[in-house]
Amino acid sequence: MGDGLDFWSCYSQGRQVANVLCIHCGRNLPKNCSTKDHVPSKFLLSRPFPDNLATIRICSECNSGTSLDEEYFAAFLGMMLTSGEGEELHPNEPAIDSNFALQNVFEGALGIERSGGLVKCYIEPDLNRLHRVIEKNARGHWHLADRRRTQFLTTNVICCALESQPDEVWEKVMPPASLWSVIQKSRYRFHLELSEATIVRSVISDYLYTETHLMALGCAP
Repeated sequence: MGDGLDFWSCYSQGRQVANVLCIHCGRNLPKNCSTKDHVPSKFLLSRPFPDNLATIRICSECNSGTSLDEEYFAAFLGMMLTSGEGEELHPNEPAIDSNFALQNVFEGALGIERSGGLVKCYIEPDLNRLHRVIEKNARGHWHLADRRRTQFLTTNVICCALESQPDEVWEKVMPPASLWSVIQKSRYRFHLELSEATIVRSVISDYLYTETHLMALGCAP
């Protein structure tokens, strides 16, 4: 699997091309109510961040509208990727340490499964919150690949742990390793299957597989 440098350098000069419509809500983007949004979201990566991390302009409302979901996503990843001995495997693990509201949310999502005398604890995440963040990043990836695309219809979002599916399932949906764009090794890679009905796939922290199905509704003027 490559390091992604060739992918980013091939259109680094186009990163500053300004889109005129928010790719999430379709509204015009005057400078006083738009912000830069990183693709992918920086909380999915480790410091130091990649030098060529791409940005797009989106409206301030759409950007702030997912901030709490991103905080939730970061805390979820941190808990899932922390070993039983307390070893931190993901930089976002401390995200929940001082956030009592999030602690309450995840305590309410804890479940207990008893089987054969064994007791297993698990978390039932709020998939709607995870999906909103996944969809936001997927839209950003597609827009960067084809800047004419400014309006999208999301038809489906999937996320699941890589280990939850047998190898024969992944062999059917996973593109070859050489076709993935690696933003940061072991943290984030993605793949676009570009067409009118595009599929954006990502693997986050070598743990979470995501798949977003998008259809184009409009192009930039």
